[in-house]
Amino acid sequence: MTLEEALEFVESILQAKTGKQLTAPEKEILKAAWDNETYSTVADRLYMSVGHIKDLASGLWKCLSDLLDEKVTKNHFRRLLLERSNNYHTEDPKGNILIVDALVENLHFLNDLLTKQGYKVRRVTNGTMALKTVRNLPPPMSFYSILKCLISMAIKSAQP
Repeated sequence: MTLEEALEFVESILQAKTGKQLTAPEKEILKAAWDNETYSTVADRLYMSVGHIKDLASGLWKCLSDLLDEKVTKNHFRRLLLERSNNYHTEDPKGNILIVDALVENLHFLNDLLTKQGYKVRRVTNGTMALKTVRNLPPPMSFYSILKCLISMAIKSAQP
């Protein structure tokens, strides 16, 4: 797992479970934790006080701990994500599914249901995030095939 993948993972969980996105300072804090840098380095880079960065980091670690059901700290953020990534990739999923729904409750329900069935699930709350997610994944079929399916589904759902 790279830093970019780690940020994407955290962003997708945060988006799916809270509907929020990481702020620029929060991303810098995560980058610093990944690279084992100090909060002072982040503060200098962002022209903010160390105290403010520590306050932001404290809230970020608490939020991530709540979302991941495990204590997350600056000192073991990277190890935790690498372990989760290794555990995740050892499974052989039936397939990949991207769920797009504005209701977080629906995302949770479908994620639990499909994960238990052996699928690799990605969740986002809007079309913009879905396009970003799809853009970063290798396509299982051509864009034309996907578009054709979407148009067909739209036509069927419009019929009485």
